[in-house]
Amino acid sequence: MPHTKTQPTDILAKLLANTTNLEIVKELVAEDATYFSLNYHHPDLTAIEPWCGTHLHAGPTAIHQTFVAVGTFWEVLSFDIYTIFSGANTIKPSSTGPEGAKTGTDVAAFGRFKYKSRTQGKITDSPFYV
Repeated sequence: MPHTKTQPTDILAKLLANTTNLEIVKELVAEDATYFSLNYHHPDLTAIEPWCGTHLHAGPTAIHQTFVAVGTFWEVLSFDIYTIFSGANTIKPSSTGPEGAKTGTDVAAFGRFKYKSRTQGKITDSPFYV
């Protein structure tokens, strides 16, 4: 298949490079997209980091607001993507997830970020995956 800028890897790379640009996030994310951050449901964590948890069918605005909110608490020192890859697969139904079976092209990104707390001055250095 010829490489185009509509490949899943390019779409995810563009999203991760533009998380605080609402117009680009709207261009790339479905209106009914579900977003998970850190876990499915943890009220204590959500109380201090409101972007955490499951945002069912919240769409591009939820993703955009997550990164805007993170930016109010954390200064991004680095956000490095090590690899992005994709493949056509079937996602099997899961008893632990909130949604059923889907088919299509899967895409994943792995990297590392370093953030500095705007209030505490502490630095966190962590791997991430999307």
